[in-house]
Amino acid sequence: ILYMSWLIIIVSFIITALLYYAYRQRTRSNKILKKLEQTRTDFFTNITHEFRTPLTVIQGLNRQMQQKENLSVKEKTAFRAAIDRQSNNLLNLVNQLLDVAKLRRGSDEPQWKRGNIIGYLQMTAETFHLYAGEKEVNLMFYSDIDVREMDFIPSYIDKIFCNLLSNAIKHTEPGGKIDFVVTKGSRPDTITIRIADTGEGIPQEDLERIFDFFYQSPQAKNTSGTGIGLAFTHMMIKKMKGKIEAESQLGQGSVFTITLPLRNRQLPHILPLNEDEKPIFVSSKKQNIVSQNEERLEPLEKETNSVQPLILIVEDNRDVAMYLKSLLEERYKVITARNGEEGLDVAEKSIPDLVITDLMMPVKDGYQLACDMKQNRLLDHIPLIMLTAKTSDEDRIKGLRCGVEAYISKPFKQEELLIHIENIFKNRRILKEKYMSAITRSGEENKLDNDANLKFLQTITNIIHSEINNSELNSAFLADKMAMSISQLSRKINGITGYSTISYVLQLKLNKAKKMLTNVDKPVAEVADACGFYDTSYFSRVFKKEFGVSPSHYQKLPTLE
Repeated sequence: ILYMSWLIIIVSFIITALLYYAYRQRTRSNKILKKLEQTRTDFFTNITHEFRTPLTVIQGLNRQMQQKENLSVKEKTAFRAAIDRQSNNLLNLVNQLLDVAKLRRGSDEPQWKRGNIIGYLQMTAETFHLYAGEKEVNLMFYSDIDVREMDFIPSYIDKIFCNLLSNAIKHTEPGGKIDFVVTKGSRPDTITIRIADTGEGIPQEDLERIFDFFYQSPQAKNTSGTGIGLAFTHMMIKKMKGKIEAESQLGQGSVFTITLPLRNRQLPHILPLNEDEKPIFVSSKKQNIVSQNEERLEPLEKETNSVQPLILIVEDNRDVAMYLKSLLEERYKVITARNGEEGLDVAEKSIPDLVITDLMMPVKDGYQLACDMKQNRLLDHIPLIMLTAKTSDEDRIKGLRCGVEAYISKPFKQEELLIHIENIFKNRRILKEKYMSAITRSGEENKLDNDANLKFLQTITNIIHSEINNSELNSAFLADKMAMSISQLSRKINGITGYSTISYVLQLKLNKAKKMLTNVDKPVAEVADACGFYDTSYFSRVFKKEFGVSPSHYQKLPTLE
């Protein structure tokens, strides 16, 4: 009986342990599956963005060319070039996806060649010098070998170093450096190639996953791309019997080291590399590489006295920005910025009436820009429209929580965008009237105490009332009190009330005079003096212009507010 009891206990323990182990394995598998599913979801989100953005440009500019009869030859040429550029982007993306699919199922039949790998890599580096130079990044090629015969697949080499160098340039700030170094391998039958940059670096926890399909570091500043470049690179290197390793320190840069064998001993006969064979992106991809960097949008325009509302477009894709500008510039004044950080800086300098922003941008994305603007006292009154290829309900809700007025999916109908803009400006005009009414009527401001714009107005109104008899009360005085520039304060007040700073001061003075004339039995000259008017005749003229009657006549009216 004792023996059976112990046997039952041991068997029970073993069964419990096995069940617990199975539970742990299942939990672990579920976590892995969830991570894989999230990674795939992120990939499809990014790939959708990569498709929708070119389609927005192609459809939009094509429609503009069909509908606008007064386009100049220069504008037509620019539109056609943008359409061609974005068509090539789509084609390259589709080709990359097809190449990955072929490589994964083993149906790829690459052409091996034997030739001087040093000269081939040097031509590759020269191709990227222009791209790096435009971004103010110093790309240097070094080799301790003059000539080295090697068996390699030219198309793979092109794609491998196109991916690695593009990534290095994209993630390196202006003034940084990229070293493209070729040395003898640790074994005599190998060669080692290093791409080292001084860019933003990769977190240690992400290094293990950077060669996984669809993976993108959540901490990366530049999130454009599909998450397949490095995985595809890894596959091509393995196909050539080589290996790739990555080292990185956050904030200091990354180093990718590739080791390749000099000979492919599995093929008995390999054709020599022709002298006229060059890296394929020297001709076919060079235009795309240069145009990517040429996406420098127009500089901030100087302020003018134009009565047109000022719209700031924040978009990292030059062609999308060009399309939006062509769509809006007949009705509005338009300025541009290339990313969220630059957009915030431009917004603070120009105080636009509306911001139209992309979502997925380098340095600072649309969400961060929207949140930063709503937390900035200078910019919190400015409405935002977000244009994006991310169409899920979660993304839309997140944008609305950041304070955007409208969330529009790419590609969009131009009428939809224009109607949203018109409605926003119409609602703003109504709000301006309400703000002025709340400020000028006693007690009314309490109903809107939680409104940030009204709080700003109340602050500056209190300053004006307390200094109303100060002869130095002007735009410069108020700007100094509010810690803003004169132009910033003027555009901020205009954005909320529709008045310039001086006009707003005048409105407050006239409204105070109106109340005094109603409630205080004083001569018009004393009322004018109490409200900061030192010329009674000037006071009478502006009062009559505003209210339709002279101050003396108004004072005699039997029915007053």
